[in-house]
Amino acid sequence: MPELPEVETIVNNLQVIKNHKIIKVKVLRESSIAYPDSNQFSQGLKAKYIAQIKRRGKFILIYLEDEAILVVHLRMSGRLIYDTIKNETKFLRVSLQLDNKAYLDFIDPRALGKQWYFTSQAQMLENLNTIAQMGYEPLEYFDKKVVVKKIQASARSIKAILLDQSIVCGIGNIYADEILHFAKINPIAKGVDLSQRQITQMLEITKQVLSKAIKHGGTSFRDYTNSFGVNGNYQNFAYVYGRKNEKCRICNTLIIKIALAGRGTHFCPKCQKL
Repeated sequence: MPELPEVETIVNNLQVIKNHKIIKVKVLRESSIAYPDSNQFSQGLKAKYIAQIKRRGKFILIYLEDEAILVVHLRMSGRLIYDTIKNETKFLRVSLQLDNKAYLDFIDPRALGKQWYFTSQAQMLENLNTIAQMGYEPLEYFDKKVVVKKIQASARSIKAILLDQSIVCGIGNIYADEILHFAKINPIAKGVDLSQRQITQMLEITKQVLSKAIKHGGTSFRDYTNSFGVNGNYQNFAYVYGRKNEKCRICNTLIIKIALAGRGTHFCPKCQKL
Protein backbone atom coordinates (compact mmCIF):
# COMPACT_ATOMS: atom_id res chain seq x y z
CA MET A 1 0.00 0.00 0.00
CA PRO A 2 1.40 3.43 -0.88
CA GLU A 3 2.48 5.27 2.25
CA LEU A 4 3.11 8.95 2.96
CA PRO A 5 6.14 9.38 0.62
CA GLU A 6 4.37 7.74 -2.31
CA VAL A 7 1.15 9.71 -1.79
CA GLU A 8 3.10 12.95 -1.31
CA THR A 9 4.94 12.28 -4.58
CA ILE A 10 1.64 11.79 -6.39
CA VAL A 11 0.18 14.96 -4.89
CA ASN A 12 3.24 16.89 -6.06
CA ASN A 13 2.82 15.41 -9.56
CA LEU A 14 -0.85 16.33 -9.64
CA GLN A 15 -0.25 20.03 -9.24
CA VAL A 16 -0.38 20.03 -13.08
CA ILE A 17 -4.17 19.55 -12.94
CA LYS A 18 -4.74 22.62 -10.76
CA ASN A 19 -7.11 25.20 -12.32
CA HIS A 20 -8.25 22.72 -14.96
CA LYS A 21 -11.90 21.83 -15.46
CA ILE A 22 -13.37 18.32 -15.29
CA ILE A 23 -15.46 17.95 -18.42
CA LYS A 24 -16.28 14.24 -18.35
CA VAL A 25 -16.49 11.56 -15.63
CA LYS A 26 -16.54 7.87 -16.45
CA VAL A 27 -17.04 5.25 -13.71
CA LEU A 28 -16.13 1.81 -15.03
CA ARG A 29 -16.40 -0.03 -11.71
CA GLU A 30 -19.10 1.14 -9.31
CA SER A 31 -17.50 -0.59 -6.29
CA SER A 32 -14.56 1.83 -6.61
CA ILE A 33 -16.91 4.63 -5.50
CA ALA A 34 -17.35 4.58 -1.73
CA TYR A 35 -19.58 7.68 -1.44
CA PRO A 36 -22.14 8.67 -2.66
CA ASP A 37 -23.46 6.45 -5.50
CA SER A 38 -21.70 6.48 -8.85
CA ASN A 39 -24.32 8.74 -10.50
CA GLN A 40 -24.12 11.40 -7.77
CA PHE A 41 -20.34 11.06 -7.83
CA SER A 42 -20.19 11.74 -11.57
CA GLN A 43 -22.69 14.61 -11.46
CA GLY A 44 -20.89 16.23 -8.52
CA LEU A 45 -17.52 16.28 -10.29
CA LYS A 46 -18.61 17.24 -13.78
CA ALA A 47 -17.95 20.82 -14.93
CA LYS A 48 -15.99 21.69 -11.77
CA TYR A 49 -12.59 23.39 -11.71
CA ILE A 50 -9.82 21.87 -9.60
CA ALA A 51 -8.64 24.34 -6.97
CA GLN A 52 -6.10 22.47 -4.82
CA ILE A 53 -4.50 19.05 -4.42
CA LYS A 54 -3.41 18.04 -0.92
CA ARG A 55 -2.55 14.98 1.16
CA ARG A 56 -3.87 13.83 4.54
CA GLY A 57 -2.11 10.74 5.80
CA LYS A 58 -2.35 8.26 2.91
CA PHE A 59 -5.35 10.01 1.34
CA ILE A 60 -5.26 12.27 -1.73
CA LEU A 61 -7.62 15.26 -1.41
CA ILE A 62 -8.60 17.10 -4.59
CA TYR A 63 -10.48 20.29 -3.69
CA LEU A 64 -12.86 21.75 -6.24
CA GLU A 65 -13.93 25.35 -6.91
CA ASP A 66 -17.10 25.08 -4.80
CA GLU A 67 -15.28 23.60 -1.76
CA ALA A 68 -16.36 20.08 -2.71
CA ILE A 69 -13.68 17.40 -2.31
CA LEU A 70 -12.70 14.33 -4.32
CA VAL A 71 -10.95 11.91 -1.94
CA VAL A 72 -8.82 9.04 -3.24
CA HIS A 73 -7.28 6.14 -1.34
CA LEU A 74 -5.08 3.89 -3.47
CA ARG A 75 -5.05 0.87 -1.12
CA MET A 76 -2.88 -2.04 -2.33
CA SER A 77 -2.60 -1.56 -6.08
CA GLY A 78 -4.25 1.72 -7.03
CA ARG A 79 -2.55 4.26 -9.27
CA LEU A 80 -3.67 7.77 -10.21
CA ILE A 81 -2.23 8.45 -13.65
CA TYR A 82 -2.18 11.75 -15.53
CA ASP A 83 -1.77 11.39 -19.29
CA THR A 84 -2.81 12.98 -22.57
CA ILE A 85 -3.47 9.51 -24.01
CA LYS A 86 -6.71 7.68 -23.25
CA ASN A 87 -5.96 4.63 -21.11
CA GLU A 88 -7.29 1.33 -22.46
CA THR A 89 -6.25 -1.02 -19.65
CA LYS A 90 -8.92 -3.39 -18.30
CA PHE A 91 -7.98 -2.22 -14.79
CA LEU A 92 -9.21 1.33 -15.39
CA ARG A 93 -11.85 2.02 -12.71
CA VAL A 94 -12.55 5.76 -12.90
CA SER A 95 -11.53 8.26 -15.58
CA LEU A 96 -11.74 12.05 -15.44
CA GLN A 97 -11.29 13.97 -18.68
CA LEU A 98 -9.98 17.51 -18.26
CA ASP A 99 -10.38 20.64 -20.36
CA ASN A 100 -6.80 20.36 -21.65
CA LYS A 101 -7.63 17.02 -23.35
CA ALA A 102 -5.73 15.12 -20.66
CA TYR A 103 -7.02 12.33 -18.43
CA LEU A 104 -6.75 11.60 -14.73
CA ASP A 105 -7.23 7.83 -14.56
CA PHE A 106 -7.69 5.62 -11.51
CA ILE A 107 -6.14 2.26 -12.35
CA ASP A 108 -6.50 -0.49 -9.77
CA PRO A 109 -5.82 -4.17 -10.63
CA ARG A 110 -6.98 -5.51 -7.25
CA ALA A 111 -9.98 -3.16 -7.18
CA LEU A 112 -9.50 -2.35 -3.49
CA GLY A 113 -8.94 1.39 -3.85
CA LYS A 114 -11.78 3.82 -3.21
CA GLN A 115 -12.95 7.31 -4.18
CA TRP A 116 -15.37 9.61 -2.36
CA TYR A 117 -17.11 12.82 -3.40
CA PHE A 118 -18.09 15.21 -0.62
CA THR A 119 -19.76 18.59 -0.98
CA SER A 120 -17.77 20.07 1.91
CA GLN A 121 -15.02 19.50 4.47
CA ALA A 122 -17.68 19.03 7.15
CA GLN A 123 -19.41 16.29 5.15
CA MET A 124 -16.07 14.54 4.62
CA LEU A 125 -15.26 14.53 8.34
CA GLU A 126 -18.77 13.35 9.17
CA ASN A 127 -18.71 10.43 6.73
CA LEU A 128 -15.06 9.38 6.64
CA ASN A 129 -14.00 8.55 10.19
CA THR A 130 -10.52 7.48 9.15
CA ILE A 131 -9.68 11.07 8.25
CA ALA A 132 -11.68 12.59 11.11
CA GLN A 133 -9.74 10.55 13.67
CA MET A 134 -6.34 10.92 12.02
CA GLY A 135 -3.34 11.96 14.11
CA TYR A 136 -0.50 14.38 13.51
CA GLU A 137 1.22 14.82 10.15
CA PRO A 138 4.84 13.74 10.79
CA LEU A 139 6.37 16.32 8.43
CA GLU A 140 4.51 19.23 10.02
CA TYR A 141 4.94 20.85 13.43
CA PHE A 142 3.24 18.99 16.28
CA ASP A 143 3.52 18.76 20.04
CA LYS A 144 6.07 15.99 20.63
CA LYS A 145 5.17 15.85 24.32
CA VAL A 146 1.65 14.72 23.43
CA VAL A 147 2.95 11.94 21.17
CA VAL A 148 5.53 10.82 23.73
CA LYS A 149 2.79 10.58 26.35
CA LYS A 150 0.54 8.52 24.06
CA ILE A 151 3.33 6.12 23.15
CA GLN A 152 4.49 5.65 26.74
CA ALA A 153 0.91 4.90 27.79
CA SER A 154 0.68 1.97 25.37
CA ALA A 155 1.61 -1.66 26.05
CA ARG A 156 1.59 -2.40 22.32
CA SER A 157 4.74 -2.96 20.32
CA ILE A 158 6.32 0.20 18.92
CA LYS A 159 5.81 -1.24 15.43
CA ALA A 160 2.03 -1.43 16.04
CA ILE A 161 2.06 2.09 17.47
CA LEU A 162 3.79 3.51 14.40
CA LEU A 163 1.14 1.91 12.19
CA ASP A 164 -1.66 3.49 14.25
CA GLN A 165 -2.89 6.37 12.09
CA SER A 166 -4.63 8.06 15.03
CA ILE A 167 -1.28 8.98 16.63
CA VAL A 168 0.98 9.97 13.74
CA CYS A 169 -0.46 9.40 10.27
CA GLY A 170 0.95 8.27 6.93
CA ILE A 171 3.46 5.70 8.20
CA GLY A 172 3.02 2.15 6.93
CA ASN A 173 4.99 -1.07 7.00
CA ILE A 174 7.95 -0.02 4.88
CA TYR A 175 8.84 3.18 6.68
CA ALA A 176 8.02 1.90 10.17
CA ASP A 177 10.78 -0.70 9.71
CA GLU A 178 13.20 1.88 8.35
CA ILE A 179 12.46 4.41 11.11
CA LEU A 180 12.96 1.88 13.89
CA HIS A 181 16.24 0.71 12.40
CA PHE A 182 17.71 4.20 12.31
CA ALA A 183 16.36 4.87 15.80
CA LYS A 184 18.00 1.62 17.01
CA ILE A 185 14.72 0.45 18.53
CA ASN A 186 13.61 -3.17 18.33
CA PRO A 187 10.13 -3.34 16.73
CA ILE A 188 8.97 -5.69 19.51
CA ALA A 189 9.73 -3.12 22.22
CA LYS A 190 6.62 -1.86 23.97
CA GLY A 191 5.77 1.82 24.01
CA VAL A 192 5.55 1.80 27.79
CA ASP A 193 9.19 0.69 28.01
CA LEU A 194 10.64 3.43 25.82
CA SER A 195 12.23 6.57 27.26
CA GLN A 196 11.28 10.11 26.33
CA ARG A 197 14.69 10.50 24.68
CA GLN A 198 14.20 7.37 22.54
CA ILE A 199 10.78 8.48 21.35
CA THR A 200 11.83 12.06 20.66
CA GLN A 201 14.80 10.84 18.65
CA MET A 202 12.55 8.42 16.76
CA LEU A 203 10.20 11.27 15.81
CA GLU A 204 13.10 13.29 14.41
CA ILE A 205 14.31 10.25 12.46
CA THR A 206 10.77 9.80 11.14
CA LYS A 207 11.00 13.18 9.40
CA GLN A 208 14.42 12.33 7.97
CA VAL A 209 13.38 8.92 6.60
CA LEU A 210 10.13 10.17 5.06
CA SER A 211 11.83 13.22 3.53
CA LYS A 212 14.53 11.02 1.98
CA ALA A 213 11.89 8.67 0.57
CA ILE A 214 9.99 11.60 -0.98
CA LYS A 215 13.25 12.80 -2.53
CA HIS A 216 13.60 9.39 -4.20
CA GLY A 217 10.00 9.31 -5.40
CA GLY A 218 8.83 6.72 -2.90
CA THR A 219 9.25 2.95 -2.97
CA SER A 220 8.27 0.60 -5.82
CA PHE A 221 8.28 -3.06 -4.85
CA ARG A 222 5.09 -4.02 -6.70
CA ASP A 223 2.36 -1.79 -8.14
CA TYR A 224 3.29 1.75 -7.15
CA THR A 225 4.19 4.38 -9.73
CA ASN A 226 3.86 8.14 -9.57
CA SER A 227 1.21 9.98 -11.59
CA PHE A 228 3.39 9.95 -14.69
CA GLY A 229 3.87 6.17 -14.53
CA VAL A 230 7.41 6.35 -13.13
CA ASN A 231 8.61 4.00 -10.37
CA GLY A 232 10.07 5.27 -7.12
CA ASN A 233 13.57 4.12 -6.16
CA TYR A 234 13.82 4.37 -2.37
CA GLN A 235 13.92 0.54 -2.31
CA ASN A 236 17.51 0.85 -3.55
CA PHE A 237 18.41 2.77 -0.39
CA ALA A 238 16.39 0.79 2.20
CA TYR A 239 18.40 -0.44 5.18
CA VAL A 240 16.12 -3.23 6.38
CA TYR A 241 12.76 -3.41 4.61
CA GLY A 242 12.69 -6.13 1.94
CA ARG A 243 16.24 -7.24 2.85
CA LYS A 244 15.62 -10.50 4.74
CA ASN A 245 18.86 -12.53 5.08
CA GLU A 246 20.89 -9.70 3.55
CA LYS A 247 23.67 -8.03 5.53
CA CYS A 248 22.87 -4.97 7.60
CA ARG A 249 24.40 -1.92 5.93
CA ILE A 250 25.79 -0.82 9.31
CA CYS A 251 27.07 -3.95 11.10
CA ASN A 252 26.89 -6.80 8.51
CA THR A 253 24.53 -8.87 10.68
CA LEU A 254 21.84 -10.68 8.67
CA ILE A 255 18.47 -8.91 8.58
CA ILE A 256 15.66 -10.87 10.22
CA LYS A 257 12.00 -10.92 9.16
CA ILE A 258 9.25 -11.76 11.65
CA ALA A 259 5.47 -11.40 11.80
CA LEU A 260 4.46 -8.53 14.08
CA ALA A 261 1.30 -6.42 14.31
CA GLY A 262 -0.07 -8.46 11.42
CA ARG A 263 2.79 -7.40 9.14
CA GLY A 264 6.10 -8.75 7.95
CA THR A 265 8.68 -6.86 10.00
CA HIS A 266 12.38 -6.45 9.16
CA PHE A 267 15.11 -5.52 11.62
CA CYS A 268 18.75 -6.02 12.52
CA PRO A 269 19.10 -8.05 15.76
CA LYS A 270 22.43 -6.38 16.58
CA CYS A 271 21.63 -2.73 15.80
CA GLN A 272 18.15 -3.07 17.32
CA LYS A 273 18.72 -5.10 20.48
CA LEU A 274 15.66 -5.60 22.65
